[in-house]
Amino acid sequence: MSLNDALTFMRKVEQLTGGKPALYSGHVLKEALGGKPNAEISKYRLWLAQYSSSPTLPPGFDAYWLWQFSESGSVPGINPPVDCNAYDGTQEELRAEWVDGGVAPPSPGPTPGAVVTVTIQAPAGVKVVVHTEEV
Repeated sequence: MSLNDALTFMRKVEQLTGGKPALYSGHVLKEALGGKPNAEISKYRLWLAQYSSSPTLPPGFDAYWLWQFSESGSVPGINPPVDCNAYDGTQEELRAEWVDGGVAPPSPGPTPGAVVTVTIQAPAGVKVVVHTEEV
């Protein structure tokens, strides 16, 4: 895929979804850039595929979003080996960025005095135990 094809694809995904997609690449992107940054492609989050002990970013990228650094990880119960990725953030930030296209929503603050109503319907003869806790 050429750099222009990649940009056309990224623009179309962004147009259709309203979110910024992430670009997954490694040496192919570096070769396509030919040592020169591209201002448009570097606006997208980079999921860098580079199996090494330290990442080398393509020209124009200040950081990676995710870094796939190995294809030989292990997870109990999964065979064969799995890819390993690094992310510099919390699980909550990654979850928000994965779903929301790079824009983590603000965390809602507690509302003092808020009332929560819960309706529980259970068949006759079923004992319902409710535990409450203020947070």
